[in-house]
Parts: sequence; C-alpha cells; structure tokens
Amino acid sequence: MAKNKKNSKNKNKIDYSKYNKKVEVENDSLQVSKVVKCVVGTLLVFALFYLFTLYITDKNMRDAIKVGEANIQYEVILAGESFNQNEDDYFVLYFDEAHISEYSATLSKYHDKEDNPTLYKCYTNEALNKKHVSSDITRQPEKPEHLRVSEHTLIRYKDHKVVEYITGKAEIISYLENL
Repeated sequence: MAKNKKNSKNKNKIDYSKYNKKVEVENDSLQVSKVVKCVVGTLLVFALFYLFTLYITDKNMRDAIKVGEANIQYEVILAGESFNQNEDDYFVLYFDEAHISEYSATLSKYHDKEDNPTLYKCYTNEALNKKHVSSDITRQPEKPEHLRVSEHTLIRYKDHKVVEYITGKAEIISYLENL
C-alpha cells in the first residue's frame, strides 16, 4: 500500500507552471493621468479655436463698422404716408424706380428753384406700395386706403387733400418744368 500512496500523490499533483503567465497590471494612477491628459488636450484645442474665432470676428467687426453720420432721407415716402407730410403744400411723384433716370433732369431743375413746394418720390415697385397701383385710379382720394395711382402719377396735396392729379410721364415732366 505504500506504493499506492506514492502514486496517488503523483496523480493528484497538478503542474501549475503551465498556467502561470506573466500578467501586466497597469497602475490605476497611470490610466487616470492618460484620461486627464486627453481631456485637457481636447479642452485646449477647443479654447484655441474659440479664441481664434473671437479674434477673427472682432477684427472683421471693427473693419465693417465705420462710425459715421446717420443719413436720413425724407424725399422717398410710402404711398400710405402721402396724406401725412408736414407741409401744407407738397407734391408726391409715384413711379417705378427703374424710371428714375427719365425724371432725374426734371427733378434736379425742380429742386433748384427755391419757391417750389416739396416734392416727394414714391416708388410704385416697392412691395408696400403695390396695393396702391391700379389701372382703376382714384382721382380724389380722401384717405390713404382709397389712394389708387397709375404707373406714372403726380399728385399735389394742399392741407392734406388732393388738389391736382396728373398721369403720364410726358405730362408730369411738362408740368414740373413749367412750374
């Protein structure tokens, strides 16, 4: 039986050497430092892009904004404002802005004369004025809602009422030159 004991000891003996492998365990502090470095690097890249964007846009804004004197022009009005001007006697010339070159010489001569009433321009091709342009014109409108003009119309207002109504480009030019 002694022999059997020896054999049984050998049989039960397991060779653990084949299971022993070298395992490399990274230190937790090394992993945390890698994550922190990645996060800090990413934040630095975004911060640089942000600062660069601010620099570029600020430079463009400084170049684009030129402080100057405000220029408000009172010569061009909307058709709905025709009855609301400050003067007691004034003209409103309704025409398409594309035809301004045809009126420019006449208008400059008109403005050179000192005694003429103020002449306002109203461009009929603008969206807010289109509702006042019609082939069915109203020669004596009493309110802006009733105002209907043709493509080329000159109206004289006195005390905020229509007193003269002239249509046609040639007629308007002739009328203004003879004032």
